[in-house]
Amino acid sequence: MPAFSPFTPEQAAIFANDHSELFGEHSQLQSVAVGVNTQNRVFRVKNQYGTSLIVKQVLPYVGGAGESWVPTQDRARIEAELLKIHGALVPEHVVEVLHYDASYSALLLEDLSQLQLLRTGLIGAKQYPLLADHISTYLARCSFYTSDFAMDGPFKKARTTQFMNPQLCLMSEELFFTDPYCNHDRNQFDMALRPLVQQLWFDEALKAEVAELKAKFESSTQALLHGDLQIGSIFVDTEQTKVIDGEYAFYGPIGFDLGNFLGSLLLHYTALPGLIADPLNRQQQAEYLRQQIEQTESLFCQKFLALAARETKDLALQSELYQQRFVAQVIKDALGYAGTEILRRVIGQQKVADFSKISDKRLKLQCETAALHLGRKLILQHAELSSVSTVLGWLQQQQS
Repeated sequence: MPAFSPFTPEQAAIFANDHSELFGEHSQLQSVAVGVNTQNRVFRVKNQYGTSLIVKQVLPYVGGAGESWVPTQDRARIEAELLKIHGALVPEHVVEVLHYDASYSALLLEDLSQLQLLRTGLIGAKQYPLLADHISTYLARCSFYTSDFAMDGPFKKARTTQFMNPQLCLMSEELFFTDPYCNHDRNQFDMALRPLVQQLWFDEALKAEVAELKAKFESSTQALLHGDLQIGSIFVDTEQTKVIDGEYAFYGPIGFDLGNFLGSLLLHYTALPGLIADPLNRQQQAEYLRQQIEQTESLFCQKFLALAARETKDLALQSELYQQRFVAQVIKDALGYAGTEILRRVIGQQKVADFSKISDKRLKLQCETAALHLGRKLILQHAELSSVSTVLGWLQQQQS
């Protein structure tokens, strides 16, 4: 094969076989594309005994990208290294990287086909009782052990350089903090929402808060982040939770990952009236989501502070009062970023199935309107909020 070419299914099978000892010399391999799109090619390679692996190849372009976005194939390295580092910290909650090949921009990954994408499961009204516990562990350990609390300055600065990811960070900056707040060509939303969206475009108080969140995103290098931690980047069942992807990884504010996850759950919450027709079932699912949202935040705080009290290496950062202030600010940041995640999914280019699965146009419009109001309120008030429980109170008041 040439130095780089998009894999065919047959080439993906050869790649998997060459870089894994799982199949054996007598294996008869079958390769099926499970995720070919304009950004990546993903194949499941399986032998006659049921052993399977995933081949993910990053393409040298991103379809639909603006002229200012020039993503490089280095994002395959970024993803492989992020998953390996986070996987070493929480192996039970991160997909395993078995091999990375720079010449093909390809990763060989464990197959998670026994699990389900979290977004798909939630749309199907499934419940995962361990989700908050697992994700809070992932967030607390990965953010603590890649931060100044646990790393010396020179090593952390070198690690920060290792994860310089300017192209995909620029994409995030524009999709989260620019496009939804102006009349941008990339925006895609129901024209019935335009009067409300236009109010956001001219809301100077809102735009000032967004600017502050963007400035922190660009300048704060608190920890090594996943960069796209939302319910479409997590596989689950009732016993397991596994984080996937990682090409958006960078050193940034800890609240960004936590906020993305909370924001994606809150966004899904606003879609419930269009996804679940039965009032009792909808109420039960809403109660489950509120529980998981609140527990994720509270358990993250507990776990991060426990690590900080026990394992902080920097003498200056061993102050218990400082550690409490630090985590309190992370929560404020997270709630602001949760608001930006919600607004971008309704107004911006990257849509999610939570709303696209709603067939009733009237209900869809109601759900998206509720999401816009929630996102705006989160951004405007995040600096005064001390807990997501206040936000959950807002949601319950709207239902009553």
